[in-house]
Amino acid sequence: MTTDSEGRISRAPARRALLHVDGDSFYASVAMRSRPELLEQPMAVVAHVFIASANYPARQRGIKGGMLARDAQRVYPGLVLINVDRNEVEEASDALFDLFDEVARAVEPGSLEEAFLDVGVSSWDDAIEIGHLLRGRAAAELRLPVSVGVGRTKLMAKLASRAAKPDGLHVIEPAAESE
Repeated sequence: MTTDSEGRISRAPARRALLHVDGDSFYASVAMRSRPELLEQPMAVVAHVFIASANYPARQRGIKGGMLARDAQRVYPGLVLINVDRNEVEEASDALFDLFDEVARAVEPGSLEEAFLDVGVSSWDDAIEIGHLLRGRAAAELRLPVSVGVGRTKLMAKLASRAAKPDGLHVIEPAAESE
């Protein structure tokens, strides 16, 4: 914190680049690791009677998380509905967070598959490089797609990760924040 010319306390702008990493269609992605034949087919994971997660081909046909499974099948009758073992999802989440812990000095979880990461660098190029490294390792080691956002604040990093979906990396630099 700093004080302005009138003695008021103000916050100095953060200059460090933060990462927001978010697993893409996480439950569906976990399920597809052992069912590669479903990669291009519209599919969704069911939890009780609700859609927990839909892959991108299903999303393109109007299927969304939180829908009733029967409504999702009305929207797209060819939808494949599957269950995924909760232990398999938790193991994938633990492995993803182990990866986060390896590259970040601080990890703030948001859910099973997303977190804000302080990777301890002030260079935007270094933060972007770490984001690419995370995406590559998640794909190669865990067979999970993740989207990474890089921003000066948590809000900007989260907005950037949304813009990166699916399976990409997006940067919102300070000069572009007002856009």
